[in-house]
Amino acid sequence: MEIVDTWLGSTGGEDVLSAGQMALRTLIVFCFALVLVRIGSTRFMSRNSPLDLILAILLGSVLSRAITGQSPFFPTLAASAVLVALHSLFALLAAGTDFFGNWVKGSSSLLIENGERVPGALLRNRVGTGDLRAALRLHGHGEGSLDDIDTARLERNGEISLVMKGESARESAGDDDDEVGDREAPP
Repeated sequence: MEIVDTWLGSTGGEDVLSAGQMALRTLIVFCFALVLVRIGSTRFMSRNSPLDLILAILLGSVLSRAITGQSPFFPTLAASAVLVALHSLFALLAAGTDFFGNWVKGSSSLLIENGERVPGALLRNRVGTGDLRAALRLHGHGEGSLDDIDTARLERNGEISLVMKGESARESAGDDDDEVGDREAPP
């Protein structure tokens, strides 16, 4: 245990750490965090639901205490592992039940339905017309008009999903065209 205290400083969090000890702690905590993230899942790296955001904030906060020596080193690493395990458990429960999923991840909110704005939905969700225009551009509709939107939803990950007017009709027509294109022409 003396070797660990020499290299890492006191693992109880009482001593002032040298620059070398803090650097070594940073290396160990960084590698440990990388392992935790890889074990946990890539969910909170790609989709930021409230559950994922809370894990990112708490994990960063807890692990920083191990680096700076504000908390005992190994118990802090154990606490961060518990956070990742809880995130995985909650994500699994959320995937299995709609009620729990909506509670920990949130739910989508309808902004535009059948081309009409849902009364109060934009204000309630703090979404402006500029946000809807940005969604049009992000979904490949250039500087399209808001009037071209059939349905818009604020998804639980914060993104705005769009269904454009006539889009489902075109998809159906495209499916029919494929069937016709696959048939051989009469002799």
